[in-house]
Amino acid sequence: MIFSFPLCGFQLTFSPEGIHAVYALLSVFAWSLSLSFTPRYLLHHSHRGRYYFFTLLTFAATVGVFLSRDLLTTFIFFEIMSFSSFPWVAQEESASALKAARSYLAVAVFGGMSTLMGLFWLNHLAGTLDFEGLQAYAESIPNRSVLYIPSFFAFLGFAAKAGVFPLHFWLPEAHPVAPAPASALLSGLLTKTGVFGMIVLSVRFFYGDFVWGNALLLLAGVTMLLGAVRAVFSTDLKQTLAFSTMSQIGFILTGLAFTVLSGRENALASNGTLLHMINHTLLKLDLFLCAGAVYMNAHTLNLTELRGFGRKKPLLHICFALGYLGLIGLPLFNGYLSKSLLHEAIVEYAELVPAGRPVYRLYEMLFLFSGGLTAAYMTKLYLCLFWFRNRSADIQKKWDGMKSYLTPVSAAALLLSAIVLPLLGLFPDLFARSLTEAGIPFLRGEPLSSSFRWFSSDNLLGAAISLTVGAFCCWLIHRFLVPKGEYLNLWPDRLNLADRFYRPLVKQWLPKALFFCTDKADTAVDSLLAVIRRFLQRRKKLNSPRRE
Repeated sequence: MIFSFPLCGFQLTFSPEGIHAVYALLSVFAWSLSLSFTPRYLLHHSHRGRYYFFTLLTFAATVGVFLSRDLLTTFIFFEIMSFSSFPWVAQEESASALKAARSYLAVAVFGGMSTLMGLFWLNHLAGTLDFEGLQAYAESIPNRSVLYIPSFFAFLGFAAKAGVFPLHFWLPEAHPVAPAPASALLSGLLTKTGVFGMIVLSVRFFYGDFVWGNALLLLAGVTMLLGAVRAVFSTDLKQTLAFSTMSQIGFILTGLAFTVLSGRENALASNGTLLHMINHTLLKLDLFLCAGAVYMNAHTLNLTELRGFGRKKPLLHICFALGYLGLIGLPLFNGYLSKSLLHEAIVEYAELVPAGRPVYRLYEMLFLFSGGLTAAYMTKLYLCLFWFRNRSADIQKKWDGMKSYLTPVSAAALLLSAIVLPLLGLFPDLFARSLTEAGIPFLRGEPLSSSFRWFSSDNLLGAAISLTVGAFCCWLIHRFLVPKGEYLNLWPDRLNLADRFYRPLVKQWLPKALFFCTDKADTAVDSLLAVIRRFLQRRKKLNSPRRE
């Protein structure tokens, strides 16, 4: 079923089926819970009307992206969404919020310009931006390498919104300053609009393409590992969850890479990609709402100051624990299902490509190690909030005495965001398989075999390896990064891409380069004009009549 609407001579097309319907419904669910949680969170904040207006506008634009059936429609709603969500980041109007908002806006502008240029180019080549038309064009040409450069430009804008390295720098800046209900949507759904665009470009153009698939895999590996490492070092609750989002996007991109590489043998990879997208949306909705419950009562995000906050708060403890256990991939929880599919996809492809088997086996180790780091940084948060005591007995007494830290409506929203997580993990064939079967045609994927065993010995072994690595890394964290109960961030400032590269690039290097180029151009023009003047003067003398 396709709906089409004319706009300025173009046709905007939408489809309410398959993955389009799945993510439209997820958007409705997430926005409903976020808005239910918001009144208590923004009780003492200003500009509440502005926040609600742009939240509803962002909702409409996000649903427009997920329902779109051609890249023009995707791009229009993608850009509306990017600009309407900008006020979320700037909501507090503090110096840090405005700095993060400028970064977010810069990524939206430059990413949008890059994507638009790529779409113009692709439309010139294919004569259409319809998903099916693009696929038909790619299959009709003998050499798909002509699509690499325009697809790269289109890919950049989507990758930036998803938080893929090296365009991830806005994530850890935006999440700590944005209201937690907005962070839940930024992390859970707005990043998935970027993934949506990357899926379209990858599977419509480069299905089975070795070069594109391995380029995706390289980006996925760096994003997955770097996000996890940064989360381990972070000492800010929401910033840790933001880096976690970056890392989990790397996991999703891993699945997309193997979906491309495996071609028609991509059942495990495609199902794992889609299921991890859905799982991450639900997990981060729960975890960021939990972080919101912490911040609106403690008024700090620093882990040292938050130690012991969740003790004697059973509702918050249960909701956070369900998100924590799901994200680390513990068996019987939803994250275990998608990570098992992705792990099996890596192993399967390594067996199919004997020549590259050592490389893909190495990537398998990276995948399991990154999963272990996920367990480590999430355990760090869990122990900090719910098991350790605050260094100050007075502050711990204050935390323990908080009984009415949530209104009934915000408590219901938090509980509902958490209760769906174990249902997906406990009944995989009833829920997880149904969701992937609905959305898998969008990834040009094959249905998951009915004989697939979710809790096979291989899958359980993979989970056990990651959790063992996580336990060891967690011990190292508390041995070296939490001396005497104080959480230390030892990540070197010189490795901050935003401050060391992107801001100097925009504020110093590009203006200097532009000035240099314009100065040289002015000098060249002046020299050329001087030559022309001398030539004209000489010609005038030669043509003037001589006196007798």
